[in-house]
Amino acid sequence: MWTTANLDNSLVGYRHLAMPSITMEIRTPAEALEAEANPDIQWLRELREMRGKVFYNERGRNPVFLPASGISYDADPHDLQAHHVLLRISQRIVACARISPIDCSKPGLISTLLGQKRFDRILRDLGTPPELSCEGSRWVVGKDFRSLGLGPRVVATSWALVRSLGRHIGFVLAGTRYGQDKLLCRLGAQPVHGVPTLPACVVNDEVRLLHFNGDPPQMIRKKFEQAMLMLELSTVPPKS
Repeated sequence: MWTTANLDNSLVGYRHLAMPSITMEIRTPAEALEAEANPDIQWLRELREMRGKVFYNERGRNPVFLPASGISYDADPHDLQAHHVLLRISQRIVACARISPIDCSKPGLISTLLGQKRFDRILRDLGTPPELSCEGSRWVVGKDFRSLGLGPRVVATSWALVRSLGRHIGFVLAGTRYGQDKLLCRLGAQPVHGVPTLPACVVNDEVRLLHFNGDPPQMIRKKFEQAMLMLELSTVPPKS
């Protein structure tokens, strides 16, 4: 785990009580692989249950996210090649995202949906080599925690993580049904021109390809700088 940090003790009004502090964790691909193999490590299972609950309840009760156990679950295999941003309140994961350095030797989420040749062409058109690029996905905030400004904080932290990995640009496939693409554009993302929306049947949505590049906008600049500072003070793994 890169870092656990107290983000804010000043927020109030959570269920009419002073809200506990928000903490941030960033987990590495190596930790995801370890958690997949070791049932005693709980964070990955907790994360997948949180995402599965959101996707099942809000995306048309897709049975993909409700296995025979009866517990909502999102066991996406791309978890195992990603860094994970986790925000917790009272030790419970309430928001998340994942960032994967693009590796042309392994299929990523975007190249799987678009096709590797098409994605390679997009990278060339933007003048961005794969080794300086990342993809973001699974941007989720729990339903009961959406009035707390966690979405912008997840975006700012993810942007800082991309920079800490030595990457310059981050791509994301953003859902359109609930306006995730519009929200991310307000937070600094830009559409990749010439790419139409694409069906994402597993989450009952259509997605739009966006990219984050350059400096974050003023509205999340402070959160970005705070996240960068925490990452710089933590033990950062080698860039790859």
